[in-house]
Amino acid sequence: MYLVQLSFLPSVEGREFPGDVREMLYSSARAEDGLEHVSVSEKPGADPVIGLFLLSPDLAGAERTAALLWGRAAERHPELADHQLFRAEVPLIDDGGDWPGEGV
Repeated sequence: MYLVQLSFLPSVEGREFPGDVREMLYSSARAEDGLEHVSVSEKPGADPVIGLFLLSPDLAGAERTAALLWGRAAERHPELADHQLFRAEVPLIDDGGDWPGEGV
């Protein structure tokens, strides 16, 4: 499973996501998308981020699916059109080699 973060350009007039954006994404998903969970983070002074938890055989496929799913949702729900996708990517974190169990 991959957590793909959707990042967006600033929306027209600073609009927030509709309150039911999660449901919009779930209703736009197809079985082959492997969508397991949607997380929405909107904090004052920060760019909004949507997290999609996707079952996928590989990272590139998960990122591609996330972008396609957003596009499909925006087509089905015009109120999402104000939120232009900037990137869909799995955040890669360097733990400095201190991951538990390393070297086992």
